[in-house]
Amino acid sequence: MEQTKRQRRTNSIVKKKKKLEGKITTLHSNSSTRTFITRFEDLPNEIIYEIFDILDFCSAYEIFSNLNRRFHQILVLSTLSIKMHISLISKPTFQRHYKQIIMPNKHRINSLCLSNPFIVDLFFPSSQIISKFRRLETLIIDTTTTTKLANLLKQLTKLPNLSSLTIIHRHCLYNINDLYLQIFRLPALKYCKLLLSENSNYGSLPMSVNETSPIEHLVIKNKFCLNELNALLSYVPKLRYLALNHLYSLPDEQTKSFSSSLNDLTHISIKNSRILFNELELLAKHFFHRLQIFHISTYFDVSFLNANHWERLILSYMPNLIVFDFMHTNSLNDTTQLKYEDLIQQFQSSFWFERQWLFTYTFYWKRAERHVIFNSSRPYRKSYVLYSEFSKQIDLYQQENNLDSVERICIQDEQGMINCVNHFSNVTELTLFCNLSQSQDSLSTHFNLIFPTKQLTKLVITVTSIPFMLIIKALSLLPNIHTLMLTYESFFEKISPSIKQCDLFQLIEDSDRITEIACQLFNEIG
Repeated sequence: MEQTKRQRRTNSIVKKKKKLEGKITTLHSNSSTRTFITRFEDLPNEIIYEIFDILDFCSAYEIFSNLNRRFHQILVLSTLSIKMHISLISKPTFQRHYKQIIMPNKHRINSLCLSNPFIVDLFFPSSQIISKFRRLETLIIDTTTTTKLANLLKQLTKLPNLSSLTIIHRHCLYNINDLYLQIFRLPALKYCKLLLSENSNYGSLPMSVNETSPIEHLVIKNKFCLNELNALLSYVPKLRYLALNHLYSLPDEQTKSFSSSLNDLTHISIKNSRILFNELELLAKHFFHRLQIFHISTYFDVSFLNANHWERLILSYMPNLIVFDFMHTNSLNDTTQLKYEDLIQQFQSSFWFERQWLFTYTFYWKRAERHVIFNSSRPYRKSYVLYSEFSKQIDLYQQENNLDSVERICIQDEQGMINCVNHFSNVTELTLFCNLSQSQDSLSTHFNLIFPTKQLTKLVITVTSIPFMLIIKALSLLPNIHTLMLTYESFFEKISPSIKQCDLFQLIEDSDRITEIACQLFNEIG
């Protein structure tokens, strides 16, 4: 089986090589006669370097290092930096790569991505090993071992050039604050993205006294409590970009005042927020004075739909704001729908029109309940959701239906896809929240009416226990998908022998992109 996997990987590289050979480069001589380069080996070193930078280094090493002296020098004796991505791989293959390729070139690796949580322990049998990667600038790790992660972070302080760190941790952390403190001690860190599982029984993060971090770009994709934000921000005074994907407040605790100072903060993104409007106002009062770009999505608190409150907040605390991207979602009944319609009409004043901050709102049914979505339209709308039934969809300014800014289509219901009359010309990502029972030809027709199928590069499937044939069907209709993201629940169904024999499965299995798709199967951080 290991030989079969190696052969597939070799075949994939060979196919890419043939494609490169087929792309003829034209050179002009003094006599204006055209000379054609048809052999991969004849390409200049500069192009070879670029090609090897795109390919997986371990695969390129196995294929080309023994081809001739020139390629051996490029791959083995060169001092050029290496980007290495290790994802789905068998243990024997990894151990061979680790011994023959990774460790001998550890001084050249400047970017390391370990997106397979089971590889981390193998890669770092001892936490001291990471300190030998002196050139490392970017590290992305997906790990399940809390002790290993804590010990690893202590060793990262010895890396003078580590400027970018992404951590995915799937198991409970019994003291998540210790992890934050270790990250803040990394001497050169500028970018940090975290997706952490946490234990609810941890204490408060202490305020920083003299300890600060050089972090300028901070993304926290796990849940984060508003009352902990003040202490967190006290460690990152140079912060320019802050993204919080699940900011919430505790109902039985009063939000404390903020004392930290962020003079460089110009960009904030708050998604799936469960805080109240008065709590956001407290944040704005202390941190938003230099803000230029603001993305926020909120739930439940109807105060977020008070246009007068927003006008006062923006004029008082966000004088430099350029981009205001806002979305609010809530459930409805007969009484609240009328209330929402009255509130929404207030966003038609000159204050919003002069700044070209325009909005639409939609009333729709979901699980036998009515809901409302109020959101920015152009030019900030990046996502569009297709629902099965709309009771009302209204554009406040009766503007043209400009959907050029939409980059992500979400199919919430199959009937919503069937009923869609819009075309989204710039979409690159498709998210499926439901099973699609349409035939191959019918599904192809609907997809092509909604978006250019050749343009899509990312497919996200969040359906519980999705039939594997739907994945195969979708991939066959989207020829340029290179990133496939599945939840663990959606991949429970076993792949039967009959499915493996079908033409569609063989089509996907034989394609050049299957390795790239497989590498992204369980990478949950975007």
